Amino acid sequence: MELADFSSAFEAFLLELQKKPENVNPSTTRTLVQAVELINILLDRARSRARKDRKSFTALVVDDDVVACKMMTYSLQRARIVPTVLTDPLDAWESAQQRNYDLFILDVNMPGMNGFELCKKIRSLPGSQKTPVLFITSQTDFESRTKSTLSGGNELVSKPFLLMELTVKSLLYILR
Repeated sequence: MELADFSSAFEAFLLELQKKPENVNPSTTRTLVQAVELINILLDRARSRARKDRKSFTALVVDDDVVACKMMTYSLQRARIVPTVLTDPLDAWESAQQRNYDLFILDVNMPGMNGFELCKKIRSLPGSQKTPVLFITSQTDFESRTKSTLSGGNELVSKPFLLMELTVKSLLYILR
């Protein structure tokens, strides 16, 4: 089931890139390489164990842009990931303390607390040290990428993002 879900999302992502080759950039290229690596891992898993029903995965999405939140929600739901969407990073911090998530998707520029600060706090929580954190941002310069890594983030995805890229990348990090 994991392989089928991921393959479906990956196929849609490839079709998007085929239709609009101008969207190929360093981020989408990394996603392609990572996706092929994950397919190999999933094939190994399928050969080594019996199939089990896939549990529902959860994601905490934090962005003060309501439109971006709707797009991320749609993208995650395509991957059968249940999103909790919050526009206030302080509310997100409370939510992260109360429950475990399989994925965090954070905007960088938010009022009250930026995504890098929130990520550092999330990393301090028991059970969240290895939970994947994706940053969605228009800041793609070297300094932002460095801050992303230093705060504990796994990936920085450029805005505007492709819906299927986020679907593939979310599954990629959860299923690893």
